[in-house]
Amino acid sequence: MALSADSMSVGVYRDYEMPRSTTFSDILRQAINTDGRSLYRLALDSGVDVAVWQRFVAEERDVRLATAERMARALGLELRPVSKKGGATR
Repeated sequence: MALSADSMSVGVYRDYEMPRSTTFSDILRQAINTDGRSLYRLALDSGVDVAVWQRFVAEERDVRLATAERMARALGLELRPVSKKGGATR
């Protein structure tokens, strides 16, 4: 995705370019949709019940942070703190 100088700013997370206003839930759902594995397989790989995956994808419920971490890890994503200035902390 190429952006001109006057277009919105983007944040890159894994191989995705998304507007900075995109939520983590949006990023997680995008990763689920592009992963290629079934929700059942993701459930097995993450240890998170398949019904939780199904309700999250259908936007019927949110997940707790600990669950989101397990889901993200199964998708090859990483959660990490970001400083108030916008840079990742180490």
